[in-house]
Amino acid sequence: MLSIVVAIGLIEVISNRFQITATDMFASPDRKAGNLGFDPLSLSSPENRARYELSEVIHGRAAMMGFSGIIHQMIITKQGTIEQMLNFKSVDPAAFKGLAGLYSNP
Repeated sequence: MLSIVVAIGLIEVISNRFQITATDMFASPDRKAGNLGFDPLSLSSPENRARYELSEVIHGRAAMMGFSGIIHQMIITKQGTIEQMLNFKSVDPAAFKGLAGLYSNP
């Protein structure tokens, strides 16, 4: 887990041109969401720019929620994500025995 955080941190530091603090990173009024100055295939156009900026914000928020879910899962279960998947135990079908009559065909 630490290696993932370090790798993401290095990518962020390099992509923000070694401006580490938030006041340095966001000081430029020209900075837009998702615009890191890297577009080798010229996929960005002025018409699509607003859509790309909105997508960057939405997907970033979804990724943060997913990552926080992984962290909370690790805290609650005291197992790593891969370890928990390898030791997965399904729910005992006997626990749902009382519900079988609700869904039976007449």
